Order: sequence, then structure tokens, then C-alpha cells
Amino acid sequence: MGKSNRTAALERKIELLLGEREQKMEEIEAAERLIAQLPELRGRLGEIDKLVTACEDVIRSDQPAWTRDHIKPSRPFVHKIPVRIGNCSRTALDVLRLAGEPMRVRDIAIAVLAREGITDPDKGNIIKVSNTVGNALKKKLKDGYVATDGAWPGSWWAVPASE
Repeated sequence: MGKSNRTAALERKIELLLGEREQKMEEIEAAERLIAQLPELRGRLGEIDKLVTACEDVIRSDQPAWTRDHIKPSRPFVHKIPVRIGNCSRTALDVLRLAGEPMRVRDIAIAVLAREGITDPDKGNIIKVSNTVGNALKKKLKDGYVATDGAWPGSWWAVPASE
């Protein structure tokens, strides 16, 4: 004879409760690991504050009116350009192909940013995207997809597939 509906429903309820219990235990263990890191994190935070103060003191020794109001925090080891990862080099090649004439890396970077909807980029984004585009073009140069005149600042152009 089969189980009663009540027994089956209660067993299902026990399954759900045991699953939730396991999940809560994992969350507690993760929180405990984070709490264990707290003294180390607080110590590093103190070191960072001392280093920032020292850097500011050096700058102020040359420029007493200097403030850090214009500085935006930048996280290390984080993708920092406003173009999705992998799209920058592809878009740069598209820009070169469509241009049909040699272009400087800075101009290519501005065109890449414009394609991403950034029509008035700040100097920092232009520099970051220019570095990314320049490095991508150097790799594509080795593969024969682009060519350069070798000057500084160099002009780059797409190499047609038939060459």
C-alpha cells in the first residue's frame, strides 16, 4: 500500500527544510571565513591610509594648494575601459576597414568609443582605449591583418585579404 498524502507531503517538507539547513550552514561558514579575515583587512586598510597620506604629503611639498578631489579610485586588476572585453580589437579593425585610409591609434580609439556611444570621452578613457587599441594592433600586425608606417605617432591601416 502507498504512503498517505500527509506522509508524502511531510517528507517533501523535511527535504526542503534539510536543503535550506545545508544552505544556511554554507552561508554561516562563508561569513565565518570573512570574519576571520577582518583583522588582516583592517590592517591593510591602515597601511593604505598611511601610504596615501605619504603620497599626498610629497605632492603638497611641491604644490601646497593640491587636493585629491579630482582623483577617482581605481581598483587593481579590474577591466577599466568602457568597451566590453574582446570588443575593442574587433571594433578597432572594423574602424580601420571602413576608414579606407591610414589612421592614428588615438583617432581609432575615439572612433571605438563613439561606436560604444561615448561621444565626448574624457582624457583618461581615450588614453586607456588607445593603449588597448595600440596593443591589439601590434598583435594584428604580426598576424598580417594590419600594417603601419612605423613613424611616431604611427599610422595604421587594414591590409586587404588579397594582399
